Amino acid sequence: MGLLEFARSGATTLVDQFRPRQTAILELAKRWGLRLYAAPYLFSPAGAIGDASVARAAQGSFEGETGLAAFEELFARFDEGARGRIRVILGPHAADSCAPDLLKAVDRIARERGLVATIHLAQSQGEVDRVRAERGLDPAGYMESVGLLREGVIFAHGVHLTDDELARVRAAGAAIAHCASVFLRGGKAPDYARFAGHGVRFGIGTDAERMDMFSQLRSSGFASKQATGAGDAGSAAGLFHAATVAGADALRRPDLGRIERGATADIVIVDADKPYLQPINDPIRTLVWYASSADVDTVIVDGHPILRGGRPSGVGEQDIIRRGAAATRRVWEEARRRGHFPIEAAPARA
Repeated sequence: MGLLEFARSGATTLVDQFRPRQTAILELAKRWGLRLYAAPYLFSPAGAIGDASVARAAQGSFEGETGLAAFEELFARFDEGARGRIRVILGPHAADSCAPDLLKAVDRIARERGLVATIHLAQSQGEVDRVRAERGLDPAGYMESVGLLREGVIFAHGVHLTDDELARVRAAGAAIAHCASVFLRGGKAPDYARFAGHGVRFGIGTDAERMDMFSQLRSSGFASKQATGAGDAGSAAGLFHAATVAGADALRRPDLGRIERGATADIVIVDADKPYLQPINDPIRTLVWYASSADVDTVIVDGHPILRGGRPSGVGEQDIIRRGAAATRRVWEEARRRGHFPIEAAPARA
C-alpha cells in the first residue's frame, strides 16, 4: 500500500529506510517500474552504543547484528548501478543508535562504491542530548568525526541543529531531508526557511505521514510562515526547487529533477482542469498551494508510465487496498494482544 501511495503521489523517486527483512519493497518496486533508493536499516548492537541507559533510549539493535551482512546481500541481489532504477544505499538509523565503528564502516563502503548514505540527525532534543553525553560532540561534530559530514550524505530532519551546525552542514555539502508534517502533528513547527537561509541543500520528504508530496510542500511552506511570522518565508518557487532539482542533487543525480536535454525521462502530468486550480497565472504557485495527489494524471519514470489517467499501470489497486488494510488490522490486533496498545481505543484527538 505504501508503494501504491507513492506511485499516486506525483513523485518519481523514493528514498526509504526499512528493516532488511522487508525485501518485498525491493521486489515490488522492481516489478512496478518505480525508482527506489532502498536504505535497509543499520543499528549498532544495543550494548555497543555506550551507557546502557543511553542504549535503551536510542533503541539500538537487540539482535546483536548491525545489518551490514543483510545490506551486502540486498546490494548483491538488487542494486542496478549508478543510473539504475533500483539502488541499495546505506541507511544507518540515527546518530544515537549507531556507534562510531559502524558509521566509519558506512563511510568507507559508501566512498568505495560511490553510494549515497542517509541517517536521522538531530530529529529530537533527546537525540542531541544522548549524542553529547556519549560522544562529547554535537550531532554535526559526531558526523564529522566518522566521515559522514560531507556531500553524498542525507540527514533526515535536522530540526534541532544549531545555526553553527547548519553552517558546517552547508560548508560540507551534505543535504537535509525535510519532512514537515510529522513534526507539525507533534506540535512543532519545523522551519525550512531556516535551512534555506543558511544555504543548506535540502529536499522534501514525507517520513511516516501521508505520502502526498503536494501536501508536504504546503505543510513546509505554512510551517515556515508560522515559525517566522513572515508571509514570504516559504515561497512556492523555493519549495518546488527543493522537491525537484535539490532532491535530485542530494542523490547526486543531475539527470533527475529537471526536464532538459540529456535528462532521464521522468515526467509528472497534473490535470489542472479543476475549479480550485483555475485560473492559472503562475503554474508553480498553483501546484504548490492548491494541487494534491488526487490531481496527478500521469507519472512516467525513466520513460515508462507507472500511472495513467490517475490509475496505476498493471497493478490490482483494489486488491492491494483490501489485502493491505486487512493485514494492517491483524498487526494492530496482535499488538493489542501483546499489550502494546490499550484494549479500548483512546478518544479521538483532532
